[in-house]
Amino acid sequence: MRKAPRTLMAMTVVALATPAAAAPDAAMPPAEKRRELALSLLPMGLGRFTAAPGGMTSTADAAFSYGVGLHAGYVVWPGLTVGLAPQAFFNVKPKEQAGAGAQEFDLMLRVAYAVRVVETIALYAELLPGYSLIHPPDGDVAKGPVLGGGVGAALDLSDQLFAHFGVGYQVGFQKLPAKDAGAETRTRYLRVALGLGARF
Repeated sequence: MRKAPRTLMAMTVVALATPAAAAPDAAMPPAEKRRELALSLLPMGLGRFTAAPGGMTSTADAAFSYGVGLHAGYVVWPGLTVGLAPQAFFNVKPKEQAGAGAQEFDLMLRVAYAVRVVETIALYAELLPGYSLIHPPDGDVAKGPVLGGGVGAALDLSDQLFAHFGVGYQVGFQKLPAKDAGAETRTRYLRVALGLGARF
């Protein structure tokens, strides 16, 4: 008769201990995704095109340009992402110039800080320093630093996928080779980025 209460007590302790031991695993949050990769369309408007052939500098409204960009980043601190953001865009020329435009290739670093305003939406600011090449249909390639920056929003479409929209400005400091007596061919653009990305 004495064994029954002892057995019942032992079974109760085991039953209570089992969920308690399992609870920490169930409560553990999923692993945070630290890497992200996104592809963007880059319509570039309201730009300025500066050229200085023979030392005579002239600045004109730039034609509408279009391109694509890629950014690959890593979250080094909650909210802070660093990575690379190469981009290429086309029809780089003054608005009044006839014929084909140049191509611009920018290799940029990207430093971005994001703050979640709701569970599925984050607002971010980004800084984009880098190096740029402007390749005309004929003639020499202009090279030099480029600096961009902007703000935007990212919308989670799922646990892994997100869409983003950003707007900002970028300024180029490209120069032609020394044989052209330091002449410049440089650009400034209002940059818009519309894209999709994934975190993993």
